[in-house]
Amino acid sequence: MLFRQPGILYFLILLVIPIVVHLFKLRKFQKEYFTNVELLKQIQQQTRKSSVLKKWLTLAMRLLALGCIIFAFAQPYFPSAEKSLNDSKTFIYLDNSFSMQALGKNGPLLPRAVQDLLSDFPQDIPVTLQTNDQTFQNITLENIKNELLELTYTNQPFSAKELMLKANQVFSNHTAGQNNLLIISDFQNFSPADFDSINSVELKIRYAIQQSINQTNVSIDSLRIQNGENENLKIKVWIKSKAAVKDIPVSLFVDKVLAGKSSLTIEENKTETTEFTIPKKDIINGFVQIEDNGLYFDNRLYFANDYSKKIKIGVLGDADTNFLKKIYTADEFDLNFFAPEKADFTDLMAQNLIVLNELNAFTSGLLESLVKFHQNGGSLLVILPENTDINVYNLFFRNLNLGNISKKIETEKRITGINFSHPLFDDVFEKSIQNFDYPKVAFYYPFNSSTSAKILSFENGDAFFANPETNIYLITASLQTANSNFKNSPLIVPSFYKVAQQSFSIQKPYYLLGKTNTIDVELNLDKDEVLTLKNTDSDYIPLQNRQNNKVSLTFDEFPKIAGLYDVVLKDKAIKTIAFNDDRKENVRALNNNLFQNSPLESYDSTTELLSELKSQGEGKPFWKWFVIFALLFLVAETLILKYIP
Repeated sequence: MLFRQPGILYFLILLVIPIVVHLFKLRKFQKEYFTNVELLKQIQQQTRKSSVLKKWLTLAMRLLALGCIIFAFAQPYFPSAEKSLNDSKTFIYLDNSFSMQALGKNGPLLPRAVQDLLSDFPQDIPVTLQTNDQTFQNITLENIKNELLELTYTNQPFSAKELMLKANQVFSNHTAGQNNLLIISDFQNFSPADFDSINSVELKIRYAIQQSINQTNVSIDSLRIQNGENENLKIKVWIKSKAAVKDIPVSLFVDKVLAGKSSLTIEENKTETTEFTIPKKDIINGFVQIEDNGLYFDNRLYFANDYSKKIKIGVLGDADTNFLKKIYTADEFDLNFFAPEKADFTDLMAQNLIVLNELNAFTSGLLESLVKFHQNGGSLLVILPENTDINVYNLFFRNLNLGNISKKIETEKRITGINFSHPLFDDVFEKSIQNFDYPKVAFYYPFNSSTSAKILSFENGDAFFANPETNIYLITASLQTANSNFKNSPLIVPSFYKVAQQSFSIQKPYYLLGKTNTIDVELNLDKDEVLTLKNTDSDYIPLQNRQNNKVSLTFDEFPKIAGLYDVVLKDKAIKTIAFNDDRKENVRALNNNLFQNSPLESYDSTTELLSELKSQGEGKPFWKWFVIFALLFLVAETLILKYIP
């Protein structure tokens, strides 16, 4: 047993006072004379015995009562095995994902958690505070009060694994004392079970469950813009809901003007669609909006598109081009055909993709133009002709720093290998194909390269469709009907279509924040000119790469807020791009068994957790027991004085 105020124990010397009072007779007695004292002597003997007992019992009660009062003021306690908060290292994870927008008993979950932290956690104790997108290292909450009050929601996920890696970094230099990990979250992205196996004496994990009172959330899932009838555009919107809802209003705004309204009834855990039809324009931008009382970040979806821009494809060669016309349709592509001997350098440089469709011969000027075209960022798709001049093509490949082709192999081969992980096919197939009617060729030219990626390959492992260099693709066999049935294969459309898409990133209706997005702008910039991304609240310069006749813009960490952004050159808007938050965040009911069965300490509120944390290391006080015993001894003294004669 220890005392928080051990100096108070010096007052135990006061116990001498009642002893002095009881041992010394401070009262003078007066003699009285009686004629018959025999009876009085007998009464005097009996009274004297009771008086002595009463005196000692009263003394004992008073001593015990006074001693208990002194001990109570000294604040006795049993020491705790844990270190105090001042002697511990504390790491706080505060979840600021979009699901923390949900309403709790005392308002939105995130602002309530911030208020509890600022009011209930000691403001002078250094901590490390981690949110999903920010780290405040070894700082007091008082110093970051404004940042916490202005904390915004983020679509950046944060896993249990990332949290433990951060915690290990924080606690790596603090092994002597207690380490506290406080988790303040609604546990939508992970559960307490993820931490059960790593809880230890040195690391004390506590979590405060941020529980929403409303488990209903309706969200706009996705949007697609399609060509409609009679020169119209059809905007199709997918909306999902966790609970059954009726008559959810859906509004379409184009150029900030209401362009359409509808309503949807959605069953539990279902997705429904609604469509809007608007007049077709080259450039459209706007947003779709619903009214919902759940999470509000997913109630609006922005979109923007520029239909005036098409991928420019130049074709040179001597083979049939009908299959190219069927793949590269006029609504998406600007298909141009050039005579090899008359191709103008300027026209070639204006293309995004050049297809050498079984070209038999190169002029020196054409070869130089094609090499220059690729060096400036243009894409090449080479289809070898039936009677390939190996020397001419190998000269062309050497100028492009590629491999080489060797003598024709005239043995029928099936195309059986599909590289599903290649970027060209990464979103084409839902799953690997096992049973497939593989196309075949009668002959091909082996391509020799140690660095080339094989997109499609023959059964012997040789490449049929190769990617030897960035923006260069090679088909090692003629596609004429006499040699191959590849034109009739379902593989031809995604192969050629994706090659064209890779050559120029046509603008999508919208992009997701927090992911790496590349957008091509058809523009020739001067040496000192840069493009800026702007909206009404912010502007910044994205990563940009100048190529041939385009500028590739790359977005990753920025922008951070959903909305419509203008690509600006010299204060002039070039195009508008829409960015939206990922729709993965939602509100789901928590499994109480995960919390009840966890060995970690859980709390139903941030206040409850912080109150417990502040008492860490204080030990178990029991001064109240001394107060209770003091009162009991005083009551006992009263009873002794009253009932003992």
